[in-house]
Amino acid sequence: MDKFSEYLPCSLDFFYNLVVDEARKADFIFIDGGFPNTEIVTVGNMRKETIIIDNADQASLAYGLNFLKEIGYKEIPFHGLGPLNPYGFTASIFYLAEKSIF
Repeated sequence: MDKFSEYLPCSLDFFYNLVVDEARKADFIFIDGGFPNTEIVTVGNMRKETIIIDNADQASLAYGLNFLKEIGYKEIPFHGLGPLNPYGFTASIFYLAEKSIF
């Protein structure tokens, strides 16, 4: 076993608990990679006020994004080119409408 193996998640339960522990400490959440639908649903259920999701235009995120909308989050999408990619993509801010001044 190499010296880094102890830091690798060995199960989805480990990853889920890590997300929950870190999300409890945060004022807002930024999701980019990992198991994004699991992260989105987890922090949505925690009723975090602001969630920023990179690559929100990917079809694979539809489940998590629809879940947020169903439980009262509103979306502000930002479309355009990024610093590394020669194609457009979307990053979205989801805010909890019941806690927002908007």
